[in-house]
Amino acid sequence: MKIEISGKVDFKQNIQDAFENNWLICIDGKKSEFSFESDEIDPYEVVTYSGSIILKPKKEGILRKAEQIKMFIEMKNHENFSFVTTDLIHHDGGVFHFLTPPKRCFASTFILHIEIPKLKDVELSNSKDHLKKLLQTGEHADVIIKTTGNDIPVHKFMLTRYEHFDQMFKSDIQEARIGIVKTRHDYELMFELMKYIYYEECNLDKFAIDLLTVSDEYNIVDLFNLCENFLIKSITMDNFFDVALIVIANERLKKLKKEIIKFFSENQIEIITTEKWCEFAEKYPRHAMDYMEIQAHNAYKKMRLSHMDDV
Repeated sequence: MKIEISGKVDFKQNIQDAFENNWLICIDGKKSEFSFESDEIDPYEVVTYSGSIILKPKKEGILRKAEQIKMFIEMKNHENFSFVTTDLIHHDGGVFHFLTPPKRCFASTFILHIEIPKLKDVELSNSKDHLKKLLQTGEHADVIIKTTGNDIPVHKFMLTRYEHFDQMFKSDIQEARIGIVKTRHDYELMFELMKYIYYEECNLDKFAIDLLTVSDEYNIVDLFNLCENFLIKSITMDNFFDVALIVIANERLKKLKKEIIKFFSENQIEIITTEKWCEFAEKYPRHAMDYMEIQAHNAYKKMRLSHMDDV
């Protein structure tokens, strides 16, 4: 895809004009006529402000590698003399910056040429179907997730939307250099995590507790909150002890802790008469005592209220 954005700019002016037609263009300067042509709309945004033009993705994660995008500037003066430069362009993490020349620059017209290739090898799409295909096939993957079972081929541009992975690949550790992420988790769980990272789907009915743990480990906050909120509404006798152990292990789960205590209060007799409660109390005596004390306190409050009603 080739896009040309051209116009006359008076850098002495400071009037901002913005209009949108799938692309957003803001100019610091005199109102300019702009033309842009594309045979395919790409999820990018062109912004110019404070003397800079910035090309950036409109949505996180839907971006091509910076080196796969070609950009150059053609500048003309009043005598129609033109020159081409790339010196004013630099990119940082897939975001291009074009620094406009100073006000004394002789050029009065510029044409910003952008070429975003339709790559067969890294053709990105905003559709879930395409992202599902990328994950399921591992096509053109540049990173390997090494689980306790099978490996999972994945794409760095998807992982680095999250700070943990972004910092990992910016570091000098061996995994970053060779494109391998080692994990102590099994294939099934890590593939479920990748499903969420790629297209925000996961099987919470089966994996909510494990995904909560792994999302905390990799600092995927949105998934962590999703799992906690799901478990708050899903505590049963079958998963009570698993949820209780998660709450013990993570002090951040304040809402879930409140709900698990409430569930215990409402189902105390049924819970403490199980073999699992005996095992839980033996392994975590302090926490078992906390549950019992909370229940005793609630029973005392109920008795006091009942006594006051009688009076």
